[in-house]
Amino acid sequence: MSCTATNAAARGRSSSGSYLLPLWIRQDSAAATTTEEEELPTELNATVDGSAESFLVVSPDKLSVKYAAESYHSYDVGAVQANRPAPASRLAPYYFEMRVRNAGSKRRVAIGFTREDFDLCMQPGWRANSCGYHGDNGFVYRGRGEGESFGPSFTTNDIVGAGINYASNEFFFTKNGTMVGAVSKDIEGPLFPTVAVHGLNEEIEVNFGQKPFAFNIKDNDEGWISISSSLFIEALSAVFEQLGQALAAMVMAYIGFLLCIHEDHDIVLHKARSEQEVAERIRGSSWHYKRFPSHRLLFGSAADYFELVASMWQSFHSTLGYVYAGRNKENPIRMGVTMLLFVICVIILKLVNKYEMIVARSPRQHRH
Repeated sequence: MSCTATNAAARGRSSSGSYLLPLWIRQDSAAATTTEEEELPTELNATVDGSAESFLVVSPDKLSVKYAAESYHSYDVGAVQANRPAPASRLAPYYFEMRVRNAGSKRRVAIGFTREDFDLCMQPGWRANSCGYHGDNGFVYRGRGEGESFGPSFTTNDIVGAGINYASNEFFFTKNGTMVGAVSKDIEGPLFPTVAVHGLNEEIEVNFGQKPFAFNIKDNDEGWISISSSLFIEALSAVFEQLGQALAAMVMAYIGFLLCIHEDHDIVLHKARSEQEVAERIRGSSWHYKRFPSHRLLFGSAADYFELVASMWQSFHSTLGYVYAGRNKENPIRMGVTMLLFVICVIILKLVNKYEMIVARSPRQHRH
């Protein structure tokens, strides 16, 4: 049994509503024009189909709804959407409120947002593409049957609000003029302000801006601006952090390359001098002549060469990474195990060099 309301027929233009004051001023006139032309919800959709028609009563002014029968089943909910979806082409948050005229004995009233095709025999948040803050337990429901502990419950004479913060992509809820909290908005598409009642004599009245809100949005301008600014700064920081890391990696790679050349050059000069100084002392050592042949390579051992090549490669790779980071792209070349091998060879090289220095400086007895 479906009681989804046919909302399209009752979503005409109304002159009785008013617009919420925007919290930010758009700098470009085109965007501002779009915001001004976008129609806001002004009333409840009075067209109700299915079983809900027998127990749900919408007032003539379409600003209040009452549950006028007994509720025997979980699907006996009376949910009502606004005549229009919340505006999406704006920077300022959208917000509306409801006053609980009568919470009934079970306080199963709720407020939130739903897609147009939402089953109005269900509380907002019980099914996919919806989110709702419920009065009986203070839970927030986000498209699943299980709720999440969120805030205080609410009852008769409480004023509860629901809004969409487009800057942070969140739903937020208030109670009696105080912020309760926010949850992530993971629903795409047009979303309709929605209220629901689910018990005998439960009654609520909605406020789409035709009168002042209990939650003073103007007093929260700085808070919303702070949120928007922090998100913008965070996005910029992420970009510059990526570039900064790439730049740091490139600089460190070139420093390592220069140190590698300098160190290997010093080692070659030292070993060249050492060969002449210690040749007479350890002429009989066949191992030494194999280790330091007269036709020795420019940078010595294979480990020396690998250290140099690896540092050159790292410099090239980090430079390429910095260029691609500036274009917001990933480096197409993957390092693999090159750097691990480089580190291993550097460690081996240091140990070998240390051992050679000890051998060269230590007097040894040789057999003739």
